[in-house]
Amino acid sequence: MHDSGDWSRLVSAMLLRLCLFIILLAVAGCGSSVTQDSSAELREVRRFTLEETDSLFLGHFRTITVTRSPYRIYVPDRIGDQIGVFDSLGQIVRFFGSFGEGPGELDRPTKVVVHGSTVYVSENSRFSVLDTSGTFRRIMHLPEGIYKNDYWSLNYYKDQLVIPAVDVSQRRGGSLRMTPEQNSIAIMDTSFREVTMVGQFPKFYQEGEYVNRWMSVSISSEGVAATSYSLLNIVDLYALERPGHPPIGTIQMEHPAWKPTRVEMPANMPIPELNRLLTETSRALSVFIVRDKFVVLYFINAAPDYQDRVGDDRASEHFATLTSMGGEQLATLTLPGPIMGHDDDGMLYIRLSSIPDEREFGVYELVVNE
Repeated sequence: MHDSGDWSRLVSAMLLRLCLFIILLAVAGCGSSVTQDSSAELREVRRFTLEETDSLFLGHFRTITVTRSPYRIYVPDRIGDQIGVFDSLGQIVRFFGSFGEGPGELDRPTKVVVHGSTVYVSENSRFSVLDTSGTFRRIMHLPEGIYKNDYWSLNYYKDQLVIPAVDVSQRRGGSLRMTPEQNSIAIMDTSFREVTMVGQFPKFYQEGEYVNRWMSVSISSEGVAATSYSLLNIVDLYALERPGHPPIGTIQMEHPAWKPTRVEMPANMPIPELNRLLTETSRALSVFIVRDKFVVLYFINAAPDYQDRVGDDRASEHFATLTSMGGEQLATLTLPGPIMGHDDDGMLYIRLSSIPDEREFGVYELVVNE
């Protein structure tokens, strides 16, 4: 028989083993799961790894574009000045592009939109049009005085291209403060001959100077444009099908991990100070309209050494907020990596590894108990 001391030691050992088991389970799940605080969730459907070879490899990218029929994954490589095209398994279909500013060459491509056999590429200061085989068609530029307000956002909607943009002719001298007259969205025909400016920057950007004011735009099949702003946890909605493309609402995206901006960030701020502030502030990188019913705002909290680890997904914590199109809060999410894109079936593509030769993606389905 065991005395009381033996039983005490046995129970303590069993409790210790149980605690270690729980800790190991938690560690095993880190970096590969999506957590949330409600009945809505992102459910992993499958994974794939992008193929790379000694001669065909990727540098740095922040977006992907997924098409169906045939299933293709387009990856704009900002460092390699090329577009990688992959199948559903991540196997190489082709690469096209090379560094330069001439026809068929690419200048830091950041976003791809595919319509039929036409590929539109957003680059550093221009747009290239190619076909899906990589054959060059033409180069296009925005009209003088209008500049992209984000490198990573480009949308196609009813024979039009839609991007975040700003008309600098409406600027107050050299100030970064936006004016009420400055629009936030450019809508162009595919020849860039007709450009309509719509939308408006929030008062936040009109009342202070912020060098970081990147935007993102996503468009539903019914013509609702959702716009997000890098330093704000709000999403503005516009009706592209109505005359004048009027605003139709603003969604406040709540998340316990969101860190608001507390001071201005003028252009003359010393770079070390700006970088420090950016690591103390959340940054909204992308907005997605999913299945015409839901809005996902993806944001990051950067580590103190973020600027020294560009391209390393582990240099940031990744989060998202999920609401209905009507603004009902559905879930706050903690993500295993950055949301790189979505497809027409409502799947979100999250990069699970940014390591060359091991660039793994998870495909996630948005599940909402309605």
